[in-house]
Amino acid sequence: MNSSFRMIFVVMACCLLSLNGQAQILKKVMKKVRKITAKVDPHAWKPGSAITTSINDTLYGFNWFDEDFFDPEMANTITSFKLKPGYYKATVRSYCLKAGVYGPTQGDGYQIAKLKGLKAGIINSILKRSVDFPDIPQSDVQTLIWGIEAGAKFSDYPLDFQSRVKPLLTAREILTLQVNVKEIAGKHLPEEIKSLTNTYMSLRDRMQSAQMQYSELEAIAVKTGVAPMGSGSKIIDKGIWSYIGRGFYLRSNSRGYSETDIKLYRPAQLDIVKDEKGRVTTISYEGNSIQIQYNDSVGETVFPYGQINVPVWKIEGITFVGQDPGQRKVIENGAWIFRGSFGELAEVMEKTPNPGEREQPGFEGHGPYMPDITPDFSIQQAQKPTWEQIKGRYQELKKWVDQYKEYKGYLDEAGEFTDVKPTEEYLNEADINKRIYDGIKVAMNPTDIKGRSNWMRNHFKMIMDMWINSICALRGGCGDGDNDAKSPDLPSYVAQPGNTNKQRIGLSEYKE
Repeated sequence: MNSSFRMIFVVMACCLLSLNGQAQILKKVMKKVRKITAKVDPHAWKPGSAITTSINDTLYGFNWFDEDFFDPEMANTITSFKLKPGYYKATVRSYCLKAGVYGPTQGDGYQIAKLKGLKAGIINSILKRSVDFPDIPQSDVQTLIWGIEAGAKFSDYPLDFQSRVKPLLTAREILTLQVNVKEIAGKHLPEEIKSLTNTYMSLRDRMQSAQMQYSELEAIAVKTGVAPMGSGSKIIDKGIWSYIGRGFYLRSNSRGYSETDIKLYRPAQLDIVKDEKGRVTTISYEGNSIQIQYNDSVGETVFPYGQINVPVWKIEGITFVGQDPGQRKVIENGAWIFRGSFGELAEVMEKTPNPGEREQPGFEGHGPYMPDITPDFSIQQAQKPTWEQIKGRYQELKKWVDQYKEYKGYLDEAGEFTDVKPTEEYLNEADINKRIYDGIKVAMNPTDIKGRSNWMRNHFKMIMDMWINSICALRGGCGDGDNDAKSPDLPSYVAQPGNTNKQRIGLSEYKE
């Protein structure tokens, strides 16, 4: 609060005090004044406070999704950001949210984080409204964002610029941007803050000029050259997925600070039918279905390796039915999935059979991958896998269970775990869904997923959705439990680089 405002309210308070003789009134009035002015008072501005999102704010990064499904050629191009379940791609307008550092370069890894900071709400609104006002140049939107970062006073911008960007702001937001930034003594500031302060000062000076040029602002805000690794940096792999809520997973790849490729994945809520033994028999969604027929003959529930009996459900056939007439495919190739709880399975699989019991000649393709299965699904073998093959699939499953537990630990720490049932039940359901995914994927021949017809690829997506829904269950489910079209709300998130000397990237839903 500036001195003139303080004097007015103190005088008012003193008048009330003399009238009522109550000393507590002054205290109440001043408290109310502070509360009101805090909402519109931008006087708390300091370098780096507008947006504070850092590498420590990144959401959990999933690098253990099946990339066979996420081939870019299989993604649907976004035409509207009201999205039903599916796998999507788009190139969107994006913005630098950290002036004075280096821009993105080819191969940089980015992880999604929430937009945070004193001015996060205003910048979020600007990014959203920029879609509704496509005639406002992207450079003007970026200038406004840099100005907010730098603490520029809105009325100090050139009048023509003010006129162009006013549709992006409400009257109240403009009031909060009437900042009077005091000069900060830089003598004892850390070097990083001193550099940031100088950058903001230079930006404010140029933004007050009637001849303001975007190229001059960009030269100040965006460093060029090879970026040294900043303090607290970490390696972020390219293509990391993060769950952003409302049922959406997001990953991004910035071409530059002004343009970013995004991928969105939203798993569908499926209709699942189980039999009396708790086995999934039907998976369906929008007219597509997968029907699983099990072999319940005597002696067909294990694979024996000497004294070791591995518990399995053997599958007689898998029937894929599409929405349209003639869309029906039956696969009978000796597929199988593990049976029983993971704990029981682990006890068996950690044993080692004798050398002579390990090999089963003449069988190929029933491990974690099936490179030799023919595209017409003609293999109909019922022979058991070798020990190495079945052990390989178990190790893949164990790795996934460990990752699932790690994610659960992350949610516990963040206070986001939805413990509506015992943890073991979440794990068992996720484990079973992953087994079904592995078994059906093997039967479908993952080496030719792209070559399949669209309706068959839709079935592959269904088993992927069932698996990923198990992950969402830890935080209450994927979205609202329906398949209605929803917006992912990209402006609420930031693409955070691993190198802290590089720019945070703000995302809009303006498609290029």
